[in-house]
Amino acid sequence: MLIENKFIYLSLPRCASSSFLSSCMNQNLKVQHFNKGYDIETQNKKYNVDITKVDYTHFEIFPFDHGHEPITELRDKFGDSYDVISVKRNKYERFISLWGHFLNVLYLTNHADIFEKCSNLTMNDIFFYETNDLQTSDSIKEKIEIFVNTLNLDKITQDAKEILHTLMTPYSVWHHHSPDIIWFDFDELDKLEKWVSNKLDKDFKLIKLNSSKYFQSSLILNDEFKEKYDSIYFPYDEIKNLRTLF
Repeated sequence: MLIENKFIYLSLPRCASSSFLSSCMNQNLKVQHFNKGYDIETQNKKYNVDITKVDYTHFEIFPFDHGHEPITELRDKFGDSYDVISVKRNKYERFISLWGHFLNVLYLTNHADIFEKCSNLTMNDIFFYETNDLQTSDSIKEKIEIFVNTLNLDKITQDAKEILHTLMTPYSVWHHHSPDIIWFDFDELDKLEKWVSNKLDKDFKLIKLNSSKYFQSSLILNDEFKEKYDSIYFPYDEIKNLRTLF
């Protein structure tokens, strides 16, 4: 997202991206995306709403499309002259949080049977894919279809499938290990607020969202989980040696 023609915010899933976007909208900042379908003006027309009446503390249940765009696309459209900032988060916590968000979506769409089934999946059930399955967007979609068919999740929504796609996608697809990104830690967002405030020459505060209530699942942040995660994602997270076609 290009903010006020002054800097680019690289939106990463489960890294305060919804909070950042809703805060920009709440403060009437100009936000531009690579995909114009994500721009607020476009979505105002699409959903026929008055943006001034949105309850931003419940932004995630408001029907706005919230996309994550690679740094390469953003630079192709807006150029290389802007500072790029983003938020980094513990990779294991991030994955578990996104799985919880997936369960939350299942619950909110009233698919109790699918929610119950997915809530009881084991760690090995959830990691139903291998490293090479993540090389392209199409290969990820193929694995999701196998997953859905194997568990007889025929009623699952397209939105839920898209969350699974985001869950499986290596984060390097978005940040491309770019050395120029200015990173802020998820646990120190006050530093991000200060940087943005200085850049905009106006006070900027993040809205604390409270709509996502993550459901308890079988995923536990322990050594076994870390080992399993790293066995799949290490080549993407640490070493850029697999060519991706996203």
